[in-house]
Amino acid sequence: MRAISGSAELSGVGFSMGHMEKTTSRKLARARLLERQQAAAAAREARERANIGDLTEFTVRAAQADEVDGWLAARIEKVKAEAVRRRDGHRVAAGKALHAMRLRGESVTAIAAQTGLPVGRVREYLRVAADAEGDTRAESSVVEAQVVPMPSHHAMPADGHAPSEAIAGAQ
Repeated sequence: MRAISGSAELSGVGFSMGHMEKTTSRKLARARLLERQQAAAAAREARERANIGDLTEFTVRAAQADEVDGWLAARIEKVKAEAVRRRDGHRVAAGKALHAMRLRGESVTAIAAQTGLPVGRVREYLRVAADAEGDTRAESSVVEAQVVPMPSHHAMPADGHAPSEAIAGAQ
């Protein structure tokens, strides 16, 4: 039999003692093995706790990343709506400027030549301005129709100030 330091052959399978100290006491050997197992279990438990923390962080952050897509879509819709509103406002203002030129006697052809736009585009701007003017008139007539003057039982003096007796009686 040959001398083996640190390992022994047992039925053709290598058995390594590793860094274990050699001992002949079963009690001491058992205590050392339990210490190693407990250290390994503590390391495994610490790893699992760290993994749980990282998995929690991952789950929360992945959900937040998914929410960003919804937020972005809503934000884009708001920005698109604002862009439409602004664009329409600018088109109305541009159309009103061309309409003012028309009122001063310029022809659509002359306006097109001066702006460098095709005649059809000038007419489109004029139509946008006319439509906006029509919308404004319709809105103002609705507002005017809603205002109903109330009859006054007290005569208003010529200076436009109500007499103090009328104010006191109204309360």
